[in-house]
Amino acid sequence: MHATKAKRWPFGVFAASLTPLTKDLSVDFATMANHCHHLLANGCDGILICGTTGEAASLSIDERRKILDILLEDGIPPDRLLVGTGTSALPETISLTRHAFENEVAGVVILPPFYYKSVKDDGIFDSFRYLIEDIGSDALQIFLYHIPQFTRIPFSLNLIERLIEYFPGNIAGIKDSSGDWEHMKYLCEKFPSLKIFSGSDKFLLDILKAGGSGTISATANLTSRLSAKVLEEWQESGDSQSQEHVIAIRNFFEHFEMIPALKAYLAHQQSQATWLNLRPPLIPLSEEHHDALIKSLDNTPIAITR
Repeated sequence: MHATKAKRWPFGVFAASLTPLTKDLSVDFATMANHCHHLLANGCDGILICGTTGEAASLSIDERRKILDILLEDGIPPDRLLVGTGTSALPETISLTRHAFENEVAGVVILPPFYYKSVKDDGIFDSFRYLIEDIGSDALQIFLYHIPQFTRIPFSLNLIERLIEYFPGNIAGIKDSSGDWEHMKYLCEKFPSLKIFSGSDKFLLDILKAGGSGTISATANLTSRLSAKVLEEWQESGDSQSQEHVIAIRNFFEHFEMIPALKAYLAHQQSQATWLNLRPPLIPLSEEHHDALIKSLDNTPIAITR
């Protein structure tokens, strides 16, 4: 972990890890362990597993537990891991959260229960109340996962304030993947005690300057060294010349379907076809988009991790 200017852990550059799948669409645990080791060795302060980028909503509860188990057995330090544990079903969210908590990970990243779209803040609050009371420990560190373009259920400011008031020892921070910089900035100002992470490394420098704690980003699967350089430059000077490079890469990938595009480039980069597989309903890039992606990136000197 980077020490200078760092808030309490977790802090820094986290990759929202992809989940490699075999040809029969089962999880390729060995490749995932190798990928996570590589990310930690190449600039990542930590890793989020079983998040949106990791196709968690398309994985079974048993698969999600086993991913954590395998990574720990392979020597990934638990305190370098954040685990996505949010589901639509409260018992499943509690089960996944308890499993992560008992394995002493750095924290859990939890979506609001997202199936019913017209729920009130009271209902979302109750889902977290039951969860927190079931675990029954202030050592449980929860990061609220704000991604309303997917869930259609935002964490309102009133709800965040209420959760902090009732559970100050458990609400550790927010992963804001809304893409709305003004919202991220306001969260940093409004809740200085929380660790606020941007869901994209294109906002890494901005959120560090605003008092946030870093980024949890999909593109860090490829650009962890470059994002780490942004953090290092900010720690040394309060600014970064590398941030524009990060923004350019992120903007490039945002022209494609993000998860298939990242997997396609990893497959090309490593000559490892397992990265091309996606769990339905996601599908690979079209041949036209795949070729355009590879051609563009092969002719661009981007700071990828390998």
